[in-house]
Order: sequence, then C-alpha cells, then structure tokens
Amino acid sequence: MATLSVKPGQRFTVPDWHINANLISTNAERQRSASHQIRQETRTLRNETNNQTQWDEHDNRTRLAERIDSVNRWKETLDKCLTDTDTEIDALAKMKEAAERALQAKNLPLDVAIECLTLRESRRAIDVVKDPVEDELHKEVEVIDGAKRDLQQKVSEAFEQLCLLQEARQQLNFDHRGKMEALEIDRVCSSLNVNSPNISFKVNATRVPIGSTTPQQWDQYSQYNADRAEAEMKASTELREAIALTIAQTNNELEAQRVATEFALRKRIREFEKAYDELKWQEKNTLEEIAEMEEDIRRLEEDLRKKMWDLKLAHTRLETRTYRPNMELCRDQVQYGLTDEVHQLEGTIAALKQKLAQSQDALDALYKHLYRIQTDMSYKANSLMLDNKCMDSRRKLTVPAEKFVPEVDTFNRTTNQTLCYTDDTAMARCVVRSLLAKGEFDEVDMARRFAEEHKKEPDRGYGMAVVKVFKKLLSPKCSDVFEPARVQFNGKGSYGNGGAMRVAGISLIYPDVQDVKKFAKLSAELTHANSLGYNGAILQALAVHLALQGELSRESFLEQLIGHMEDVEADDKSLADARAMGFEELPFSRRLKKIKEFLELSTIPKSDVLLELGNGIAALESVPTAIYSFLRSMKSDPDIPHHYNNLQRVIIYCISLGGDTDTIATMAGAIAGAYYGEEQVPPCWEQSCEAFQETEMLANSLHELYSQRL
Repeated sequence: MATLSVKPGQRFTVPDWHINANLISTNAERQRSASHQIRQETRTLRNETNNQTQWDEHDNRTRLAERIDSVNRWKETLDKCLTDTDTEIDALAKMKEAAERALQAKNLPLDVAIECLTLRESRRAIDVVKDPVEDELHKEVEVIDGAKRDLQQKVSEAFEQLCLLQEARQQLNFDHRGKMEALEIDRVCSSLNVNSPNISFKVNATRVPIGSTTPQQWDQYSQYNADRAEAEMKASTELREAIALTIAQTNNELEAQRVATEFALRKRIREFEKAYDELKWQEKNTLEEIAEMEEDIRRLEEDLRKKMWDLKLAHTRLETRTYRPNMELCRDQVQYGLTDEVHQLEGTIAALKQKLAQSQDALDALYKHLYRIQTDMSYKANSLMLDNKCMDSRRKLTVPAEKFVPEVDTFNRTTNQTLCYTDDTAMARCVVRSLLAKGEFDEVDMARRFAEEHKKEPDRGYGMAVVKVFKKLLSPKCSDVFEPARVQFNGKGSYGNGGAMRVAGISLIYPDVQDVKKFAKLSAELTHANSLGYNGAILQALAVHLALQGELSRESFLEQLIGHMEDVEADDKSLADARAMGFEELPFSRRLKKIKEFLELSTIPKSDVLLELGNGIAALESVPTAIYSFLRSMKSDPDIPHHYNNLQRVIIYCISLGGDTDTIATMAGAIAGAYYGEEQVPPCWEQSCEAFQETEMLANSLHELYSQRL
C-alpha cells in the first residue's frame, strides 16, 4: 500500500502564521513612522543651512560687485587719462617732428598711404572689395601730392615735456594694468559658484597677503597718478599751442585726411571684427552640434549592436525550439512571441539603420559647412590682420619713424634715467641664473625660478596666460613642470615669442648644436607648448649659436639655419600644429628662404618685410624678422646715419618696423651681440639699463662656463 511522504521539520499552526504576519506589518508601520520623522528633521536642517549659505554667498557676491564697480570706475578714469595722455603725446610728438623734420614729414604720410594700399592688396576672395578705406587712402595720396611745398618751421623745446608725459603715462599704464588684473580676478571670483570646476580648498585662505594696502591708500595712489597726468597734459597743451603758431595750413589738411582715413579704417576693422565674431559664434555652435551628432551616432550604433544581439538571441531561441521531440513541437505562445519579437527587432534595426544613415549625412553636411565657415574666417582673419597692420603702420603719422633714429646728443639726454626691464628680460635672467646654479639645464629649477621671480616682482608686465602657468607651477600638486603650459589655450599651447626672447643663455652655455636645439626646446616648453612657439626658440638659439662661431657670410649663415630648421620642423607635432594654425608646412624654413630672397635684392620696402615676415607677438612673426634685421644690417643703410655701428643699425632698423619692437630688437640684438661682441654696445646704452652691472657679471660667468665646455 502506498504511503504519502511528509516533509520533515517543525509545523506551525495557522494562528502562528497570522501572528507573524501581523508582527511584520506592525514593525513595518513603526519603521516607516521613524523614517518619516527623520526625513522631516533632515528637510528642516537642510532648509535652514541652505538659506544661511545662500545669504552669505549673496552678501559676499554683492560686496564683490560693489568692489568691481569701484575698481571699474577708477579703470574708466584711468582709461580716459591714458587716452588723453596718448593723444597729447602723439600731438606733441607731431609738433616737434614737424619743427625738426619738415621735408621728411611731407613724404611720410605718402609712404604710409601707399604701404596701406599695398598691404590691402593681399586680401582674399570675397574680402577684395572697393570699400571706403580704399577710397580714403586714394584721396589721401591725392591730398599729399597736392600739399607738397616748402614749409618753414621752428624748433621748440618739446623733448623734456614729452619725457614727463611718458613718465606720467607709464605710471598710469602701470596703475591701469593693476586695475585690469584686479577686475579680472574679482570678476572670476564673482562668476564662481559651487558648480565651477576649478574650486578647491586652499591653505590658509583667510591670511592677509604681504603688501596689502588700505582703501584710502589705494584711492590716493590712483588720484595722484590722474592729477599728475592732468597737470602734465595741461603743460603740454600750452607748449603745443606755442609750437602750432609756426605750422602752415597744409598740415591741417593732411591731418584732417589722416583722421578721415583712420576713421574709415577703424570702422572697417570693427565691421571685420563683428563679422569674424559672428563666424566664430557659428563655428562654436556648429562644433557643438557636430559633437552632439557624433554622440548620437555613437549611441545609435551602440543601440544597433544591442538590437543585433537581441535578434541573435531570438533567432537562437526559435532555432533551438525546433529540436523539441514529437508532439512537443507545438506552436505555443512562446513560439508566437519569439516570432513577433524577431519581426519587431528587424523593423527596429531597419529604422535605426535608416536614421543612422540620415545622421551621418547630416554630420557630413555639418562638416562641409564648418569648412566653409572656417575658410571664411581665415579670409576675415587675414583682412583683419592686414587692416590692423595698416593701423600699426599709420602710427608713424603721429609718432614719426625718424624719432627712432635720434641724433647722438638727443639719445644721450634720454639715457640719464635708468630704464626698467620687463617680463621677458626677467625670465631671461632666470634662465641664466638656473644654468649657472646647476651647471646644466634643469627644468624643475628653471620653472621654479620663473614662478618665484613673478611672485617677487609681478609688475614687470607679465601676461595673464603665463601668470596662470606660474601659479600652477607653485602649486604643491604640480608634479610635471611642463603640464601647465600644455593645457593652455584648450590644449594647443602658446605660440608667442617669449620663449625665443629669453633663450640666448642656452646658446651661451652649450657649444654643441644638438644640445642647443634640445635645451632651447625644453626651456621654451615651460611656457610655450605649441611647436610654433618652441620652434621659434630653437631658431633663435641656433642663430645666436652660429653668430658665436665668428665670421660667416650671410649666405652660409642662412643655409645652416635652413638645414637645421627643416630637420626640426619635420616631426609630426610641428606639421600638425602648422596645419591647425592654417600655415604651410615648415613655416620657419619657408620664411628663412624668403629672407634669402630679400637679401639678394638691393632694396626691400618695409611693407614687404612686414607682409612676408611680420612684426607681431607670435614667434613665427618675429624671430625670422629679427634674423633678417641682423643680416640686413651687416651692410650700411642709407636711411640710418653712418656714425652708427652695425649693432646700433640692427636695433634702429628693428624699432623702425613697428609692432612688437622691444622683443624683435632684443632677439636681433642678441644675435648681433654674439656676432660683433660687447665692443659695439655703447656705454650709454649699458648704463641706462636696470641692473646692468649684475647682468655683466652673469655674462662673464656664462663665458667662463662656455669656455670650460669647449
């Protein structure tokens, strides 16, 4: 007889089962009640603390806004003072030049107008238009041609007043830069919020920085600068009125036309800037749309892959179920469900593929239009550059070029005062001190010296971008001294000429050319991570290195530079950076070849030099110009008095080109100094420079170290 098996173990009664269920329900109610109470308390605490935090943040943001308004009012006052001072300096310089250089003053506006017309012939595509600027320039040429006649002028004592105005302007500019940096810092602070990516805890954030001033001292300092500038401008105005009595009516006609031309030029520049900004905005939006479209395409492709796996699963299940035996091979609900799933998935995959194709077509269209935008941007950037060069060139109408070729006695009067060096020279001294202290290149020591020098004397004229690099270098979290420069400008790095300007010390310590190239690159990469920046430093270092070798013909000098730079610029990063910036391959080598062409000609207009080589702050637009200035000045220049030696001719020619004159003249002077030696540096030049005796000691130490390595 069959028996029913019973599962072993304890058996509970029905009441036990009900009791257990009630107990669980009761406990659940109690736990939810306790949880509700805690949530209510938590919400109350959050509301109270959030309100207090928001009020504190609002209060400090209001104070920041008030401080920004206060600084901005002074900045605007200083802006006006600077503008008025610049206007007064230009006006007084024009009066003085009109008295001293009457005949040259007639020809200068004509040369400038023709130069501007020549520059603007390099506009491209749709930007080649006959605009009001061109009309005004042609009119200016006609006015100047009709205004040529004898002028009788008197020389006045305007030089001392110009110096006083320059001193007042320098102090105003120094104060103005401080206000600009303070505004930038406070605006950054005002824009920060809890979602900002760059906020963090700071060590001793509530400390009072050394050198802090009171609000009264701060206000009195700016008031003194403004009052001093006003007083000097008033004195200058009275002096100008006295000089103007001897100037003929033709000067007024030329000045009126100059103003009209520059007004049209500035207006055209604003139009180009507006058009460029609009294109830049469109480029930004297009790039964002491309990024979003690429992300959507990636997600579409990912969904497609997932759907394919789902389809494979459904297919596998259907196929596997065909192996059921005999009567089990039933078309049950599972079979119908799997079949429907396959059809649904196939339809979904087809729709996704269609949408993927549409998305890729849209992406291609976006890329094509982006190319059109960027092409037009390059046209606008080229036109804007040309018109800005025209504006730079036209400054010679208010600060005549002859001012930069002073007579000896005039120059000696200017050297009675010590001239302070700026940020590039400060960093060049750091390079030399590091090399002398370590006996070789040490990137960590050099970077530390850069940052500490800025911290000690931040008012040398450092740019905001490099200041950010210095701050990161001083951070205890900085483990790679090259990283802060690499992340600048969205990862592109700086391509300015600061690395080239300070690099001469590398050439003065390493006799081997491979060491010069290697360490010139590394020293520049501390602040200039773009190859167009550090390759400029390599080129400058090579030029100084070759100049140290002694007598070399201009042809041999250039051939060696071209050979080295073709090798330097052949690496992948240099090629990629040149393409990304819109330049041809091997841009430095090409400009060296252009210099070779220039030197084969008897005369080269400065407008051609500026158009082909440049005079800007980029290394590509200044290092080749410095080399050309050095090689050109090996021979006499009819525009420069014969009593100046070769090194002086180099400096004078660089300054006459305009633009970033201090850096270009410094780089060309370094090459010329290495070639001609200290003997050609006038003593009055040395004595007018800040800390020249210390610099001389550093140079002697470098020479000793260089001699030991030979």
